[in-house]
Amino acid sequence: MGRVFAAVLLCLALVSPIWAAPRLARADSPYLRLHAGDGIDWHPWEEAAFEQARRENKLIFVSVGYASCHWCHLMQRNTFADPRVVALLNRRYVAILVDREARPDVDAHVIDILDAMNGVSGWPANLILTPNQVPLFGYTYMTPEPKGGAPGLLTVAGDLADSWGANDAGLAATVETIRAQLAEMSRRLVAVGGSKVGDPRAAAMAALKGRLDGQSGGFREEGGFFHVTALRFLLHEAVRTGDGELLALLERTLDAMAAGAVRDQLGGLFHRYTVDRGWRVPHFEVMLADNAQLARLYVEAMQATGNERHGAVARGVLDALIEAMQLPDGGFAGSLDAESGGGEGLYYTWSAEELAAALGERADAFAEVWFDGLIGRADRRGVLRFRGAPQRRAQVVSGFAADFELLRATRRARMAPRRDDKAVTAWNALAVSAFALAARQFEEPRYLAAARRAMSAMLAGDGDGRLVRYRYLGRAAGQAFADDYALTVEALIDLYECDFDPRHLDRAATLVTTTLKLFQPANGQPLRLAPVAEEGGTGVPPRPALAEDSAPSANAAALSALRRLALYSGAEAHEAAAEALAAGLGTKLAQDAGTMPALAQSWGFALDEAREVVIVGPRGAEDTRALLAEVRRRLLPGTVTALIDPTVEPKDRARDWLLLAERPQLENRATAYVCYRRTCDRPVNRIASLASQLTEGGRGRVATPGG
Repeated sequence: MGRVFAAVLLCLALVSPIWAAPRLARADSPYLRLHAGDGIDWHPWEEAAFEQARRENKLIFVSVGYASCHWCHLMQRNTFADPRVVALLNRRYVAILVDREARPDVDAHVIDILDAMNGVSGWPANLILTPNQVPLFGYTYMTPEPKGGAPGLLTVAGDLADSWGANDAGLAATVETIRAQLAEMSRRLVAVGGSKVGDPRAAAMAALKGRLDGQSGGFREEGGFFHVTALRFLLHEAVRTGDGELLALLERTLDAMAAGAVRDQLGGLFHRYTVDRGWRVPHFEVMLADNAQLARLYVEAMQATGNERHGAVARGVLDALIEAMQLPDGGFAGSLDAESGGGEGLYYTWSAEELAAALGERADAFAEVWFDGLIGRADRRGVLRFRGAPQRRAQVVSGFAADFELLRATRRARMAPRRDDKAVTAWNALAVSAFALAARQFEEPRYLAAARRAMSAMLAGDGDGRLVRYRYLGRAAGQAFADDYALTVEALIDLYECDFDPRHLDRAATLVTTTLKLFQPANGQPLRLAPVAEEGGTGVPPRPALAEDSAPSANAAALSALRRLALYSGAEAHEAAAEALAAGLGTKLAQDAGTMPALAQSWGFALDEAREVVIVGPRGAEDTRALLAEVRRRLLPGTVTALIDPTVEPKDRARDWLLLAERPQLENRATAYVCYRRTCDRPVNRIASLASQLTEGGRGRVATPGG
């Protein structure tokens, strides 16, 4: 009888006015395509779905996830494949599936609601809405039946559909209450007051430094998560203020992460996070945004400390990005799945027997140093991590090079994790910045080529000056958001400081103007996440681009970019826009400096503090390269760098950039100018003199024409 009942439910589930497979199969999102074979009649987030819900007076079920999300895959297999769930959603709901990476505005809205409703958020994020998009219920991962204290989807969705169909008076009253609460929440989100504030870095430092875990690394209450923007802010502050204790704490964190199972010791990339504070038990998905930021952080750590082991970690990440995630057009894929072969982490984990088969008599010696089999996995599989003192990893690893190569060869025979080939513009911008920094630090042409190719792919289009959210299978897709624009502007400036092609500055200036036009409601107000002219479409309320600073927020990137461009151009427009934006963010920053480290870091480029370094000399000449190397070998917070090649005709230079104005050379040799607020120290052409100016800073400045 049970089998017959299940078969009837499945038949009912398949009765849908529009079969979902063709709808999702042609989507530009890999995540939506993964669900094209579901029995649920999924819609993408679009007005047609909401119009159908209103017309048929049906509740709306929304599920937000992404392609590399392990728990999203589990919900697909365990819940969305259940015939009872399929039948319920197809008959009594309009079901909508959202790729959070393609629609960060929808994702932010859903997460806000989940947090407000019950303090639980994450992915998959599931909501039940009225036909007019008033939220009635929200939760993360759900099984069909209640389990472990969590609600079951069948019970919740069934009861709400019954109450809605019966015009329940209590539910109607609840809807009106929630509608008012939602309006107030939306009002608070956009009510970011403006006021001129002082330097927020001391407040951010006070909020963050004390949270560092001196034993395991990372932040005590957030162990297992990278928080790269916070670490990078602290690194810059440690150098700026000469805080050696803080620098040592940061090195401990970087060493612990690089030695832990949170990093794929065979491949070089970092996983998303660990569930413990000791970096031992990973959540195995691999994200482009995380790895791009981490690569940059490790390069800067090498600059700050002189320790080559940090540079080796950065190289490992960047080489792995090229090998595993670079797409044919030069862009980079968004992520690698946590799963492969039907289980989470199977590609990355090992049994003792597998190690013995691969390494033979070397297995025991290898396992003693590198294998951790005690991570609580039911399948008795362990992870690779360095089990000695983390800072010694770089010294030890070369002795096991042959073992690592044997394990890589063995692993290549396994089913690799699925790759999400969606090249998100914002994340590719982070990758360009990382490759550009590494290219100039290591003088590595491959990294410069990777940065240029990725930027070319990002800017490819029809020439209207607009960006897209991502590219997939060679096609542009999706409206770009504020972070796509602001991070691309930053990446263009970073690319200029690598190859000194002023066309990058030209494009950055054009793009930052477009950014302000599209995303700033009025002069001095914070940027919104979505274009202002399109806000409110399909029920997503206006929202400032301040949701989080785990990757630099759009406002942080825009403020940094405007201030850097002002240092190059001397243009009043750039300076005024930067200071107005800083004032517009003032109240928020004064209240939450510790949660906005990237925004606090942008104060280093304020005009009364920032430093401009200009090298005048033929681009490829040995003395020019020597001066550049002296600048680049150290971390210089709040510094922009320019190169003027006197062998290039002036007409070939960007005349609009004040910092690129002609300057004389001393003794016909490459010459350096170190400037503050366009007032420069005496020009120098010797390494020791330049080093002294960069180290001491600010003494003996003289006004220099054009400088």
